[in-house]
Parts: sequence; structure tokens; C-alpha cells
Amino acid sequence: MSRGTNRGIFLAVAAMLVVASLPMMFFAAWFFYDGLVAYPQKQRRQLAYMEVQASHLPSDAREAWREMATEKGWPVEDPGPPLRDTEIVTQLIVGTLCAGVGVLGWWLPAGVLIVLAFWGGRGRGGSSA
Repeated sequence: MSRGTNRGIFLAVAAMLVVASLPMMFFAAWFFYDGLVAYPQKQRRQLAYMEVQASHLPSDAREAWREMATEKGWPVEDPGPPLRDTEIVTQLIVGTLCAGVGVLGWWLPAGVLIVLAFWGGRGRGGSSA
């Protein structure tokens, strides 16, 4: 195979890596949003709901929750059991892993392209012929 063919194959693989890294960056953003914004907000609602349930009689708790939720702009439905802190940390860990794979998919081809550009004209012995 000629050097041009090898470069063409590399460019095709590099393009595939870059395209494959785009979903990973999307997933990283999604996991970071969940771990930094959505899950903590949901956890605050769930803990507030538990406080209302604990501090009111069952017959009054529903109305007290409805008032509090409306005042804060939250949904009035039962938010369910509270999220554990480990669930939030897991979102951040998975987001970091996805971001790492996504960044690697961008920078690995770029690094190899720089190496090819720098040593592209040199022979196997390391010196230009």
C-alpha cells in the first residue's frame, strides 16, 4: 500500500472517530445536566414532600403540599421516594466517562494528524530522503 492510501484510510478512521464521539458528548451533557441540575431539584422536591407528610396529619398533608408546590412552582403530584446522593454522583461519574471518550474521539485523530503532518515527508529511517 502506498503512503497516500494509508493516509486516506487514517482520515476515514479519524472521521469515524469524530462522528462516533458526538453522541458521547451529547450523553455527557445529558448526564451532567441530570447530576448537577435535574436530580438535585427533584431531590429537594422529594425531601420537601417528606417534610410536609411528616409535619401534617394525613388529611391535611395533601392540601399543604399542594400549597407549597404551587408557591414554589413545582408539580403538585407526589414526587416519589427521595433520590439517594449516590444516584446523583453516579450521573456525574458516567458523564465524566462519556466526556472522556468523546474528547478522546476528537483529540486522538487530531494528534495523529499533527504527527503525520510533522513526520509525513520523512522516510522509515527518520530522516528525509
